[in-house]
Amino acid sequence: MLFRSEEVREVEGTVSSTLRFACTHALSLTFFPDWLRGVERRSPLGSIRLISESMELCEGLMHDGQAQFMLCHQHAAAVPRLEPRGFLSLPQGDDVLIPVKSPEVTGDLPGTEEARLPYLAYSTESGLGRIVAAARAKKDPPVWLEPVFTAHLATALRAMALAGRGMAWLPLTLIQADLAAGRLVRAGGGEWDINVEIRVYRPRHRLSTAAEAFWQALA
Repeated sequence: MLFRSEEVREVEGTVSSTLRFACTHALSLTFFPDWLRGVERRSPLGSIRLISESMELCEGLMHDGQAQFMLCHQHAAAVPRLEPRGFLSLPQGDDVLIPVKSPEVTGDLPGTEEARLPYLAYSTESGLGRIVAAARAKKDPPVWLEPVFTAHLATALRAMALAGRGMAWLPLTLIQADLAAGRLVRAGGGEWDINVEIRVYRPRHRLSTAAEAFWQALA
């Protein structure tokens, strides 16, 4: 049986024209298409492969070399698990994680120990979950929440919030239309909003000619 050497795989990786992206679920739906269109106006793109996954799996794809770029939300208190010595990143936009609920859900942030707000939480593999947990840990006084549902997809939490099942921190890019139509309302009057960056990551080592041209278009 023949095994390909690391050198052979690296050479193959530098000649492929396909751009391979790992992107968290929410951004793959809301940000990625227009972002890519904007880059394409500056530099023509070839074929694209998008893998939409949780933050944890996207990080794994980058570490394993199965993706050339990763697009994700980032907060200073919860940076991705991609070591600076191995990866580079560039800011590409801004977003806000807003605590929202259906108008029919009573109570407001920060809640009380006796009247906790029903909470729609992110699971541990979610990048947004890491950000919310880190930002909440820095707030004083604490919020009083009662977890009633957990998922790693922001879209799943949005659906449960719309159904009146509780409050969730959701990206503004995902819920703008819901807020404008009154289907969801802010909790906490803006005090508990979490400002985040949208960043793109790549490995420090040389990528394919097409991938390097894409990075130059971003820079």
